[in-house]
Amino acid sequence: MRLFANICFSLYLSNNLISIVWLHYASFIKFASDYKKKILLIRILKNFMNKDGAYVFASSLITKISSFLTSLILIRVLSPDEFGVLSYVLSVLAFFIPFSGGGMQHSFLRFAPLIDVKENRIRLFQHSLFMGLLLSFFLAFTMFLLIPWFNIAVRNTSIYFNWLIFYLFSFFLIEMVKISYRVENQNQKYAGID
Repeated sequence: MRLFANICFSLYLSNNLISIVWLHYASFIKFASDYKKKILLIRILKNFMNKDGAYVFASSLITKISSFLTSLILIRVLSPDEFGVLSYVLSVLAFFIPFSGGGMQHSFLRFAPLIDVKENRIRLFQHSLFMGLLLSFFLAFTMFLLIPWFNIAVRNTSIYFNWLIFYLFSFFLIEMVKISYRVENQNQKYAGID
């Protein structure tokens, strides 16, 4: 009987030992996986900082904060009717902005890093700029033709639309300049414009 008890006790210990070893092995694998992720994250952050990523992050943060503060100031300064008209005009403009430049700025961002010769990159920039301005002109002309229709829903918006049509051009130009700095790895200049 004692032999049977010793065998059972040994099996019990070996099962617990196997369980403990397996638990430690699984914990080690999880630790190693987490450690690899941490090392990868540290490497990504170092690479980000080496490429002046802090400037880009700070610029983005400042842009968001200033946009929020501008909204608060406009809410206080404008009457509810004026703020409603401005919000309506900006909402309509927000529909047209993604089409500004016909996506040429995004095409430039996609293909310019693949070009090794700087002269060819400059030619691609000039071509993208010309085609984008041409497409922005057609978009602005279309928006100009639609102003009377937009003015039906909310009165006294035509003056805002006439001025904000030029935003389509300026938005595209600023995006092209920012993207050209990003392509050339000049993140500090990019952050200064942003």
